[in-house]
Amino acid sequence: MKCSRLFLLVPIVLIVLIVVMRDRGVSAPVKTEAPAPSKPIDVEVIFIDGTMKLKLMDDKIEMDTGYGILKIPTKDIRSIDCATRVPADTEVRLSMLIPDLKHPEYRVREKATKDLMALGERAYGPMLKARDADDAETRRRAEEIVAYLKNNCPAEHLVHREHDVVRVGASVISGKLTAATFKVESPYFGQLIF
Repeated sequence: MKCSRLFLLVPIVLIVLIVVMRDRGVSAPVKTEAPAPSKPIDVEVIFIDGTMKLKLMDDKIEMDTGYGILKIPTKDIRSIDCATRVPADTEVRLSMLIPDLKHPEYRVREKATKDLMALGERAYGPMLKARDADDAETRRRAEEIVAYLKNNCPAEHLVHREHDVVRVGASVISGKLTAATFKVESPYFGQLIF
């Protein structure tokens, strides 16, 4: 008889323990499965000098916006317009040449002007900004370089974008993509680090 009472008491004690634990915020462990890897998504990536259709292999991309870092699921992305970027060595060269546009020596100013023209479309964005410089000589030479570039470079290469633009559904998000590389797949080249 004592044994049958014990069997009745065990389920009641277990039920009471579960109710008490739940009321105190303790929950039973829940088995969770690892999220399935997302399926690569087709996107259209628009560069200054052309458009390319790729599959993004990353689950999400990060974009630094005026409102903080957004983590955008790649499954929602429809297109990416990349900001104008120049290689680091060109950036250094530009930072050395632009101040020379107002150098006291005519010879140095002329060389800087010719070197900036030789950089082609890579100098276009910085020259647009230099047109607003404080000194008249830099403004004049920047105007001259911009005119030269407009006459000697294809118009589609002179599109200057300050920000990356990501289109997701009906929304457009502007900022700077934080990743230095992306895993992509191209129909022509296979999987790449981009």
